[in-house]
Amino acid sequence: MKLLYLVAILGVILSACEDKADEVRDEGAKTQEVAKKELTPMEKISKRWVLVKRTNIKGDKVLKFDNENTSTVITFFEDNGYFRVYDSLRNIGDTPGVKRIEPRNSGQWEIESDELLLRFTKPDTVILERMTIQKLDEKELHLKSETKDQINYYERKD
Repeated sequence: MKLLYLVAILGVILSACEDKADEVRDEGAKTQEVAKKELTPMEKISKRWVLVKRTNIKGDKVLKFDNENTSTVITFFEDNGYFRVYDSLRNIGDTPGVKRIEPRNSGQWEIESDELLLRFTKPDTVILERMTIQKLDEKELHLKSETKDQINYYERKD
C-alpha cells in the first residue's frame, strides 16, 4: 500500500515538473518575441556613433575620416536625452594604441518625426541645431544639417 502511495506522489511531482518546464519554454519564446520587436528611433539612436564621412548636399565634396592615423569624432547619444561629442585622439609617439579623449560639445537631444534636435549647451547660451535623419538603422546613421551644407555619415561602435 505504501508503495502505491509513493508511486502516486512521484507521478504528481513529475507531472508538475513537466508543466513548469513548458511554462519556462513559453516564457523564453515570449522573451524572444520581445527581442525581435522593432526598436523605436530613440532606441536605435541611443548608441555610440563614429563620424566616418562628411559630404556637401550635392555630394561632390567628400571628407573621409581615417580612423587609423587621425582623431576620431565620436557622438554618444544616451538614453536619457543627453549627448556628448568628443575626439578620440591617437597620440603619435606615445604608447601604440593608447588614445586620448578630448571633449567638444554636449547637450540635450530629441527626435521629432524624422528630425533630430540637438541643443548644445554653451556658457550663457543654448544653440539649437536641426538635422534631418536620412538613414537610421542598427549600423548606420545619416544626418543632413538644415543650416549647413553638409551630410554626416556615422557608423555604430560599441
